[in-house]
Amino acid sequence: MMSDPPITLSPVTMPQSAEDRRLYEWILTRRSLAFFIDAMFIMLFTVSGYVLVLLLGLVTFGLTWLFLGLVFPVVALGYYALTLGVRGSTPGMGAVGVRLISSTGTPIGALPAMGHAILFWISVVILTPLALLVCFFNGRGRLLHDMALDCTLVNDLSRARP
Repeated sequence: MMSDPPITLSPVTMPQSAEDRRLYEWILTRRSLAFFIDAMFIMLFTVSGYVLVLLLGLVTFGLTWLFLGLVFPVVALGYYALTLGVRGSTPGMGAVGVRLISSTGTPIGALPAMGHAILFWISVVILTPLALLVCFFNGRGRLLHDMALDCTLVNDLSRARP
């Protein structure tokens, strides 16, 4: 599998060069669309996981039903670790042409990808959805969990039209 070359980010808050501006064009809209696409995939996999555990419960006389509460967390974290952590983008991000990179310009890896998902939900649940307003006050559309993990969401210029 061929790896994407690292993208170097300028250290300033607002994009300065034309290349920097292209990295962040429509990033908030694309990020929102990617979230909804990924939510649909996670929902589909979660429902499949529930059906599987329920059917296995019939064979194991209800023993696997004890694990019903673990289906969603395992599916969601596995989804982010296997997609975002390995490829640098989830299927939703790939569909809208964005990817998540570290401050060095490389994909973030499986463990930080799971941390990224966990920090997102913690920030939204504890700090209310008002925590999402942070993206309007920085030039790169970063959210709190992006800042905590020192990563940013950028347009995938290798897939962009000329």
